[in-house]
Amino acid sequence: MGAGVPAAAHPRRTRPRPRLLRAHRRGVLPGGERRGAAGGLRDAGAVRRPALPRRGGARALLPVRGDGRRADRVRARRRAPGADLPHRVRRRGGTGAGRGRARTAARGGRGALPGVLDAARPRPRARARGGRHPALCPSLGPSLGPSLGGRAGAGGGRGAGPLRPPPLRPLARRHRAPHRARHGDLRRHPARQDTGGGAVPPHRRPSRRTDRRTGYRTGRRRRGPAARCPAGRRRRAATGHRALRGERARAAPLVRAQLVRPRARGDREPAGRRDHRAAAAPRPGPAPAGPLRRTGDHLSGFRPDWQSLRRHSVPAWFGEAKFGIWSHWGPQSVARSGDWYARHLYGTQPWSEPWERARAGRQHAHHRAHFGRGGAKDLFHRWRAERFDPDELIDLYVSSGARYFVALATHCDNFDLWDSRQHDWTAARVGPRRDIVGAWERAARAAGLPFGLSFHHNWTWRWLDVAHGRDPETGEPYDGALTRADGAGTWWDGLDPATLYPQRHDPGARPPAHVAERFYARVGEALDRYRPDLVYLDDGRLPFDAGSVVESEPVSTGGLELLARYYNTCPTGGIVTIKDVPDADRTAVVMDCERRQLAEAQPHPWQFDTSDGEWFDCADDGPMFHPRKTPQQIIHTLIDVVSKNGCLLLNIPQHADGTVDARARALLAEVGAWLRVCGEGVYGTTPWLRAGEGTTGLGEVKGYEGYNEAERAYRPGDIRFTRKGEAVYATLLAWPDDRTARITSLGTSAGLLERRPAAVELLGHGPVGWRLAPDALYADLPPEPPTTAAYMIRIT
Repeated sequence: MGAGVPAAAHPRRTRPRPRLLRAHRRGVLPGGERRGAAGGLRDAGAVRRPALPRRGGARALLPVRGDGRRADRVRARRRAPGADLPHRVRRRGGTGAGRGRARTAARGGRGALPGVLDAARPRPRARARGGRHPALCPSLGPSLGPSLGGRAGAGGGRGAGPLRPPPLRPLARRHRAPHRARHGDLRRHPARQDTGGGAVPPHRRPSRRTDRRTGYRTGRRRRGPAARCPAGRRRRAATGHRALRGERARAAPLVRAQLVRPRARGDREPAGRRDHRAAAAPRPGPAPAGPLRRTGDHLSGFRPDWQSLRRHSVPAWFGEAKFGIWSHWGPQSVARSGDWYARHLYGTQPWSEPWERARAGRQHAHHRAHFGRGGAKDLFHRWRAERFDPDELIDLYVSSGARYFVALATHCDNFDLWDSRQHDWTAARVGPRRDIVGAWERAARAAGLPFGLSFHHNWTWRWLDVAHGRDPETGEPYDGALTRADGAGTWWDGLDPATLYPQRHDPGARPPAHVAERFYARVGEALDRYRPDLVYLDDGRLPFDAGSVVESEPVSTGGLELLARYYNTCPTGGIVTIKDVPDADRTAVVMDCERRQLAEAQPHPWQFDTSDGEWFDCADDGPMFHPRKTPQQIIHTLIDVVSKNGCLLLNIPQHADGTVDARARALLAEVGAWLRVCGEGVYGTTPWLRAGEGTTGLGEVKGYEGYNEAERAYRPGDIRFTRKGEAVYATLLAWPDDRTARITSLGTSAGLLERRPAAVELLGHGPVGWRLAPDALYADLPPEPPTTAAYMIRIT
């Protein structure tokens, strides 16, 4: 097209009403003008999205149609004759007459558009990084020179004459820098870094590839609303890495995300290679909730090996909390028949343990009598949780003195109680159709409680294999043999039982690697979404590792990777509990003892978990494996565990509808009343030189897990010690008949006192008379005990 063609006749400006160009990509019009609804010009001022005039001015400098989207520009070039401009020749070469016209246009001869520079053509790559159109950007005026500066107004166009374009690369480098530097230059590849010798042209678009060293994808950014949105660019600039998604994502150690400080006006561009990590400033306070993200190399933090993970220390809040509540609740509560019901409803198996056969027979008979021949999936469908009120329950637990809360995320039945994107059998799709974990998390955070999650589905491989058996009476296969097609027209239409039940295998066979990968992918997704302060893994070692309940083939290293990425991103430091932890790893992971008390104090914090009866709701006349507890038992267990540097995690079973019965409420009320009086000798304490004294030892070991919860009543003389500051707390587990407390560990002959006590006080009563003798410290007690269950004396 020749230079003498009027602007109105330009084939790219035939629309009567051009759409608005985005202000953050096109800048403001020369003179600050914008077209109003009636077609007249009015003062733009601070208007965010100015329109372009119908002809002349910036419209002559930008021969494109529509709102500036790339698709519109491509269509315009295809329709318009002579659309091949110099920048297209340099980028794609061009051929034939189009290339000749482009060279003519570059020399300013026939076919050149007046006022159009090669550098002024829009380039998608530069725009994707936040740059502006050079011809419309006020900051580019000085770099264009006087030849263009006086011609960029509304009158530029016809008769303006040929212009000589400045060099492309220096102009582009100077123009891009002030805009891109606002959000930080996060380009990772060395070949794409700005250097003093010149910048990579903004229109170079390398193909996408995966960096083998870092694991993230580089190259062309994705298109769409997220790529065009400035907020999306700021989020990518602030984090500098992509989220882990899907099962195929390999967990990598992370560093805590830091926000890049926005460049202030007047800041100079750093010379040489710019690194966003050097300019990062720590964000005050806890990191905001968000997905776990990959950073590539281990710039700092923990690596997925025990030597690095041993540098982790248990967060202070855990040592101060001492008492937590666990909601070990799920669809197995429907049967009100206790724990392991989803397995035992299929009956006994030849390979079952002797202790398991009797219980499995009772639960199998119970299931046939109440629910027929349905399998575990049908039990999930029956669960409704229609009266579940997490806020009311959290208030109940806080009033009982609990200082942290743990929710069941996935039990051995492989049913997720949260809205997982990697598993179909969840509470959000089946049963309650609600994100149970999300409701717990919001209520716990609102109450100020640290929040934890427990995962048990590493047992599924050897726990739900019974679903592939056959009914002993009819010989029909159980529901483990069903497929997705079998669910057509039923309530589970679209769900695949093959993702719920493990694949058929021989007893004792080791699962393949993909089973472990799927386990850690689901756990990692839950950590991404809910950011728990504590993670409970139900295994003797890290799941699918050597020595675990189920060892994969080959042995999985996903547990170490999970620990590293979790510790590097958890705002509160993170706690992961497993069982049977070696002494050398007590800082990397916290030892959890299920219904198993310890004889001596431990150098590192640990956790004792138990339940008020069965782990799942059980009727009083059901096959009780563990009886309900009394408030006295809970208080005694609490003080015994705390004196040995542990924390008590107590499960309160819930009915299938989500409520807690009156007996559990009364138990919690009495425990809370005792802690309101004696809590100062529990919360925030540390073990004393001696954990306790007395004649009552641990309970009898029963069960294959080594359960030894004390069931015998404590007697006078059974005492437990804790310490806080200069005070020593001696808790009497039984009230002496002669109303005299005899504490032998505080006698002068024991040699444990650093100085003579100044005062002795019975909490809930006040100061009491005392005397110090070589054999013991004697305290005179009042006629009536001020509290129930246990009686705490403070010695200062």
